[in-house]
Amino acid sequence: MTSRIILDELETILREKVRSQMHDVRTKFRHAADFDSNGKISREALHHIIASIFGTQKQIGPNQIDKLLERLHLKNINKIRFSFYFIFIFIFIFSKK
Repeated sequence: MTSRIILDELETILREKVRSQMHDVRTKFRHAADFDSNGKISREALHHIIASIFGTQKQIGPNQIDKLLERLHLKNINKIRFSFYFIFIFIFIFSKK
């Protein structure tokens, strides 16, 4: 089970990486959305994007990603529109934490 302290650390790392690598994150979302004819990103693709944002310096498992998505109120979303990504990033970066 993922502890709250570990989740806090992972969320902090994710926020910093999204802030510092905005262009790369946007490219990952756009590339994933291109594979869906509706411009949506699947849950599996979202897991892959989040894991790739962390890179090799911090291994993150599927359970930890699910916990992060739950914390960000995205756990029950099966597909995310590419346009939703912009709203998500804005709120994610500028929300108080």
